[in-house]
Amino acid sequence: MKMTSDLKKCFVEFFGTFFLCFTILCCVLLNTGAGAILNPLIIGLVLAAVVYAGGPISGAHYNPAVSLGIFLIGRMGSKKTLLYIIFQIFGAAYAALMILFLSFAIDKTVTNLSIAPLMIAEIIFTTLLIYVVMFCAVSKRVNGNNYFGFAIGTSLTVGIAAVGSICLTAFNPAVAVALGLAGVACLKLVLLTILANVIAAFIACGLFKLLNLDDIEKVEIVGIDEFIRK
Repeated sequence: MKMTSDLKKCFVEFFGTFFLCFTILCCVLLNTGAGAILNPLIIGLVLAAVVYAGGPISGAHYNPAVSLGIFLIGRMGSKKTLLYIIFQIFGAAYAALMILFLSFAIDKTVTNLSIAPLMIAEIIFTTLLIYVVMFCAVSKRVNGNNYFGFAIGTSLTVGIAAVGSICLTAFNPAVAVALGLAGVACLKLVLLTILANVIAAFIACGLFKLLNLDDIEKVEIVGIDEFIRK
């Protein structure tokens, strides 16, 4: 059976989101020995790796908030955006399912984070992540660059290291879903995190449009892959 181009892109989003979420869950739930210092670096590196791997195919969003942001600036159609988000959530759910087999006896559910700091931290660093994606991988001014994966991974590492004690450090609705399904976070915190991530997508969209008005065109561009191929 031959897969269409769009389906291949969706599966790249699925597997990239799976690897990202699975790594995060391993760092949170399993005693990897990496500790608070190395865990943010590990997570940032895996994001950079899957961005470089999947960028030429799907654009390597791996994050519904990023896909929403790309849609909001007119660089991806609504149908493809929805498909990306669905496959990203499935990837997150599959990661949660896999980690449950490895950590079924561990109880580390987070329930006591303060709402205001959580929302502010998630909004700020999700905005940073999407902002970096847009300016390093979508803007025409960085056409064909080779540093986008490092920049995106680094922004995630910085966020996790900076606010790891006050929020879920998801910066990604798919990661929030994975944390909830794996029993790491209660439903209330998961929903608040997703809300913060969506708000951040709109903020990042506004910043991009404000600072890159000459880049906005009514054309559909998938993302990183369009710029690598040129």
